[in-house]
Amino acid sequence: MRIDFTWPDHLIPMVSEVSRDQCMVDLFINSILLENDENTPRRLTRMVLDLMNEDQPLWRLEIPLPALMSHLAVDSELIDLSDEKQRNLVGEYLSNRIQNVKSDVTFQPGAQGLMRRFPVRFLASSAPDTLIARAFSGSHLIGRESISIK
Repeated sequence: MRIDFTWPDHLIPMVSEVSRDQCMVDLFINSILLENDENTPRRLTRMVLDLMNEDQPLWRLEIPLPALMSHLAVDSELIDLSDEKQRNLVGEYLSNRIQNVKSDVTFQPGAQGLMRRFPVRFLASSAPDTLIARAFSGSHLIGRESISIK
């Protein structure tokens, strides 16, 4: 399972110092595009998003199957919009890659799924430097991608 983000190279957080040893982190993950790049169908059952600092976890979001189904169903409607509206909603990088977006959690070969709009706010001892997205089918890891945070 291939995973792509709206911004291919990095995300930009807003980090505000709250105290000497804590900061408030605000980050907006606009869009995540999933694509089955294998020759066999893959059933997506869970996504995990981890924000890290120097390989240490700061924050985690687990997206279970019911939430995945909802995200994929709503965001599959994007394929029917004009190219301009697609670019406005997911950015030019992903809009150029959207070809076969479906709402099903079982991804046939070449099928894509889109998930959008993940605002993140949390307190941490340091600012994140990496976002890791992982896709699972049951307990099996079927996709992993990381993106730098600057």
